[in-house]
Amino acid sequence: MKHTKKYAAIFCSVLLILMIASFTVVAESRPVDLNQNQYTAYSLWTNTISHQSKYSGVNSSSSNHYVYFTAQYYDAVAKQGFDDNDYYAPNNGINFPTQYTTKRAGVYQWRLQLNPTGPFAGCTASGTITTI
Repeated sequence: MKHTKKYAAIFCSVLLILMIASFTVVAESRPVDLNQNQYTAYSLWTNTISHQSKYSGVNSSSSNHYVYFTAQYYDAVAKQGFDDNDYYAPNNGINFPTQYTTKRAGVYQWRLQLNPTGPFAGCTASGTITTI
C-alpha cells in the first residue's frame, strides 16, 4: 500500500510536468524581403499569438535610402486592424541587432513591414520578426 501511494505521487508529478510543458508557447518567425522594385514589403502574419515580438534585419549596402523596419500588431481577440508598435530605420549597409517591441496587454499577431524612406524604391533589405 505504501509503495502504491509513492508510485501514484510520482506518476502525478510526471503528468503535471508534462501538462505544464504542453502549455509552453513555441516562438514563430516570419521572414520578409524587399527588392529594388518594391515600395513596401510585408512578412506574413504570425500564427502564434503573443504579447511581444522581436525583429532584426539588414539594409543592403546597395540600397539608395534608409529602410524602415516596422513591427506591426493585430488584435487577435477583437479582430481589429493592425497598428505600428515599434520601428528601426538603418541607413544602407547596416545589419542591425535584435530590437524588441513594447510588451502589450492582450494577445496579438505580428508582422514586419519594410518600407524605404518616403515614396522611394531602389532598396534591398531583409528582416525577420519572431514572437516571444
